[in-house]
Amino acid sequence: MPIEDQVRVSHMLDAAREIEQFTRGKQRFDLESNRQLFLSLLALFQILGEAAKHVSVSMRNAHPEVEWSAASKMRDRLAHGYFDIDYDILWDTSAQKIPMMISQLEGLVSQTKLDLG
Repeated sequence: MPIEDQVRVSHMLDAAREIEQFTRGKQRFDLESNRQLFLSLLALFQILGEAAKHVSVSMRNAHPEVEWSAASKMRDRLAHGYFDIDYDILWDTSAQKIPMMISQLEGLVSQTKLDLG
Protein backbone atom coordinates (compact mmCIF):
# COMPACT_ATOMS: atom_id res chain seq x y z
CA MET A 1 0.00 0.00 0.00
CA PRO A 2 1.47 3.39 -0.97
CA ILE A 3 2.50 5.56 1.97
CA GLU A 4 -0.19 8.14 1.14
CA ASP A 5 -2.88 5.45 1.43
CA GLN A 6 -1.33 4.18 4.65
CA VAL A 7 -1.57 7.65 6.15
CA ARG A 8 -5.18 8.17 5.03
CA VAL A 9 -6.32 4.73 6.18
CA SER A 10 -4.67 5.38 9.54
CA HIS A 11 -6.48 8.71 9.82
CA MET A 12 -9.75 6.96 9.02
CA LEU A 13 -9.10 4.28 11.60
CA ASP A 14 -8.16 6.82 14.28
CA ALA A 15 -11.33 8.83 13.65
CA ALA A 16 -13.52 5.72 13.62
CA ARG A 17 -12.03 4.50 16.89
CA GLU A 18 -12.65 7.89 18.47
CA ILE A 19 -16.27 7.85 17.27
CA GLU A 20 -16.68 4.47 18.92
CA GLN A 21 -14.98 5.71 22.09
CA PHE A 22 -17.12 8.86 22.31
CA THR A 23 -20.37 6.94 21.83
CA ARG A 24 -19.53 4.09 24.21
CA GLY A 25 -22.07 4.05 27.02
CA LYS A 26 -24.16 6.75 25.37
CA GLN A 27 -27.67 6.66 23.93
CA ARG A 28 -29.20 8.36 20.90
CA PHE A 29 -30.81 11.08 23.03
CA ASP A 30 -27.37 12.09 24.30
CA LEU A 31 -26.66 13.63 20.89
CA GLU A 32 -29.26 16.32 21.46
CA SER A 33 -28.47 16.92 25.11
CA ASN A 34 -24.67 16.80 24.88
CA ARG A 35 -23.36 19.45 22.51
CA GLN A 36 -19.76 18.30 22.97
CA LEU A 37 -20.69 14.78 21.87
CA PHE A 38 -22.51 16.09 18.81
CA LEU A 39 -19.69 18.42 17.77
CA SER A 40 -17.09 15.72 18.38
CA LEU A 41 -18.92 13.26 16.14
CA LEU A 42 -19.42 15.95 13.53
CA ALA A 43 -15.69 16.69 13.40
CA LEU A 44 -14.65 13.04 13.47
CA PHE A 45 -16.99 12.06 10.64
CA GLN A 46 -15.60 14.95 8.61
CA ILE A 47 -12.04 13.77 9.24
CA LEU A 48 -12.96 10.19 8.36
CA GLY A 49 -14.71 11.23 5.16
CA GLU A 50 -12.02 13.63 4.05
CA ALA A 51 -9.37 10.95 4.52
CA ALA A 52 -11.53 8.48 2.56
CA LYS A 53 -11.71 10.96 -0.34
CA HIS A 54 -7.93 10.94 -0.64
CA VAL A 55 -7.40 7.19 -0.65
CA SER A 56 -6.25 6.17 -4.11
CA VAL A 57 -8.72 4.78 -6.61
CA SER A 58 -6.69 1.59 -6.87
CA MET A 59 -6.90 1.07 -3.11
CA ARG A 60 -10.64 1.75 -3.08
CA ASN A 61 -11.14 -0.67 -5.98
CA ALA A 62 -9.01 -3.32 -4.27
CA HIS A 63 -11.10 -3.06 -1.09
CA PRO A 64 -14.72 -2.44 -2.07
CA GLU A 65 -15.90 -3.81 1.27
CA VAL A 66 -14.92 -0.48 2.86
CA GLU A 67 -17.59 2.15 2.30
CA TRP A 68 -15.20 4.79 0.94
CA SER A 69 -17.85 6.62 -1.05
CA ALA A 70 -20.41 6.60 1.75
CA ALA A 71 -17.84 8.05 4.15
CA SER A 72 -16.97 10.79 1.65
CA LYS A 73 -20.61 11.61 0.96
CA MET A 74 -21.43 11.76 4.66
CA ARG A 75 -18.52 14.17 5.16
CA ASP A 76 -19.87 16.42 2.42
CA ARG A 77 -23.38 16.30 3.83
CA LEU A 78 -22.19 17.19 7.33
CA ALA A 79 -19.88 19.95 6.14
CA HIS A 80 -22.29 21.58 3.70
CA GLY A 81 -25.61 20.74 5.32
CA TYR A 82 -24.53 21.40 8.91
CA PHE A 83 -27.76 23.34 9.52
CA ASP A 84 -29.95 20.30 8.82
CA ILE A 85 -28.26 17.22 10.30
CA ASP A 86 -30.39 14.15 10.97
CA TYR A 87 -29.39 13.00 14.46
CA ASP A 88 -30.84 9.54 13.81
CA ILE A 89 -28.58 8.99 10.80
CA LEU A 90 -25.56 10.29 12.70
CA TRP A 91 -26.30 7.98 15.62
CA ASP A 92 -27.16 4.93 13.51
CA THR A 93 -23.99 5.34 11.48
CA SER A 94 -21.96 5.59 14.68
CA ALA A 95 -23.57 2.51 16.18
CA GLN A 96 -24.06 0.32 13.09
CA LYS A 97 -21.45 1.20 10.48
CA ILE A 98 -18.43 2.36 12.46
CA PRO A 99 -17.69 -0.96 14.25
CA MET A 100 -17.59 -2.78 10.91
CA MET A 101 -15.44 -0.06 9.35
CA ILE A 102 -13.00 -0.29 12.26
CA SER A 103 -12.66 -4.01 11.68
CA GLN A 104 -12.11 -3.54 7.95
CA LEU A 105 -9.56 -0.76 8.41
CA GLU A 106 -7.70 -2.70 11.11
CA GLY A 107 -7.41 -5.53 8.60
CA LEU A 108 -5.90 -3.19 6.02
CA VAL A 109 -3.46 -1.73 8.53
CA SER A 110 -2.52 -5.20 9.75
CA GLN A 111 -2.03 -6.41 6.18
CA THR A 112 0.21 -3.44 5.46
CA LYS A 113 2.38 -4.21 8.46
CA LEU A 114 2.75 -7.79 7.25
CA ASP A 115 3.61 -6.61 3.74
CA LEU A 116 6.28 -4.30 5.13
CA GLY A 117 7.77 -7.18 7.11
